[in-house]
Amino acid sequence: MVVNNRIQSVERALDVLEMLAQSGNGLRVTDVAQRLNVRAPTAHNFLRTLAQRGYVQRIENPVRYKIGAAVSQLVRAGFENSAMAETEAAVAALSRRHPAAVISLTKQIGGDLSMNSMQ
Repeated sequence: MVVNNRIQSVERALDVLEMLAQSGNGLRVTDVAQRLNVRAPTAHNFLRTLAQRGYVQRIENPVRYKIGAAVSQLVRAGFENSAMAETEAAVAALSRRHPAAVISLTKQIGGDLSMNSMQ
């Protein structure tokens, strides 16, 4: 027996983000409402809520919505965390194979370099 315990409003919000990501110049509220098969005020509420969190950006003249900077930040953070975990695993494996080695990692933070050495 398959249990469907998905939350419709979350699914619709994700649908909005996917629609906006695929649109070149953004979408109007009426476009989003038609694609979600909801009334315009409901689509506006989705867009307004996502805009307040930075996931959607409102553009003027004509009014339309595009993907916001928070989406890029979320993706970037995910890649950075994934890369860091992979790096840590590789360093741990290297350290086990060469216990006497000194391993140095350098990371750029703004205009500065941060270096960590392990032995």
